Amino acid sequence: MGHKILVLTPDLRVPGGVSNYYEALGLHSNDGVDYFFVSNDKKEYLGSFFWRLIKNYYLFINILIKKDINLVHINPSLNFKSYLRDSLFLMIAHFFNKKTLVFFHGWSDEFENKIQKRYIYKLIFSKSFGRCKHIIVLSNYFKEKLISLGCDPKKTKFWIESTVADTSFLEGFSIEDKLIDYRKSDKIKVLFLSRIVKEKGVFIALEAFESLQKEIKDKQLELIIAGDGSALEEAKEMVKTRNISNVTFTGYIKGDKKKKILHDAHIFLFPTYYGEGMPTNILEAMLYGMPIVSRYNAGIADAVNHGDNGLLTDSKDSEEFAEMLMSYLSDDDHYDKTVRLNHKKALENFSSEIVKQRILNIYNNITTEGRTKNISV
Repeated sequence: MGHKILVLTPDLRVPGGVSNYYEALGLHSNDGVDYFFVSNDKKEYLGSFFWRLIKNYYLFINILIKKDINLVHINPSLNFKSYLRDSLFLMIAHFFNKKTLVFFHGWSDEFENKIQKRYIYKLIFSKSFGRCKHIIVLSNYFKEKLISLGCDPKKTKFWIESTVADTSFLEGFSIEDKLIDYRKSDKIKVLFLSRIVKEKGVFIALEAFESLQKEIKDKQLELIIAGDGSALEEAKEMVKTRNISNVTFTGYIKGDKKKKILHDAHIFLFPTYYGEGMPTNILEAMLYGMPIVSRYNAGIADAVNHGDNGLLTDSKDSEEFAEMLMSYLSDDDHYDKTVRLNHKKALENFSSEIVKQRILNIYNNITTEGRTKNISV
């Protein structure tokens, strides 16, 4: 490839959108692309956290000194922890006169307001992210927000990208078989796949499913809650206390277990109001043939067109989500059309191979400064 790219990412063993993204893409399998882990999967106390952070900065500086790195690719979310950690990585890269690429994955509106209002946060932005000439965002919505924070659109090149739908589970998958299974199945499976925190909408999902079961008498339903997180025990207690039937908690899933659930689930329910970028779970659900029932939140509407390949709302009312689920369960033609469209759209736009090549093309654009040398998967 000829160029050296250093990608800063969480350890791939850490559950989360960014680590899942870079595990699915496998960019480090390409010559010249290396991953640098900014976090690990071990439980840390405050002292060990700061020691690891200092050690990481030291290792990062050492790499920049000893290796001919052509591009440093940093992957922050706009929240307090990531902002402070990654702004320093970015300033170090600028100090060593390295080309940089920033890819914003998550976004907290609350923290954005703090940057706007507090001088120190604004100063940090101007010395780090505001100086970056190459930025990837997950929708134009985030591009405009970065410009309002201080990025100069005349000096900064923006790319609109997506997260990725992992194609490694496609072996043995058939969209036609899935539709046949839906029609013949004695149990319709609704999937909630996410980190289990309140803001991801897990309690709204449970209430919506509870309401849906009262309306649907001719079909058996199951809600699969897949994932782990701080609200998991509270969600289990809610199911027990309210006696909500046919709810399955799987915990964190990966590998064959995740493959089976993606193959078997019929509808994806995700009432998130979290500070998302473009949730990977949305794209994966599309790829594996599920209509999307979610909210107009962050970049979701860039992948899901209301009434076309899913249903979206601004509401957090569980009854509205129950009604949207019902609209698919009561209209087989609408369901079939959405399933086929989502699979095709995800395969052509969000698959691992397609997204990987787009990212490599961005690397090529930056490192060769317009020359015609290409990087291929």
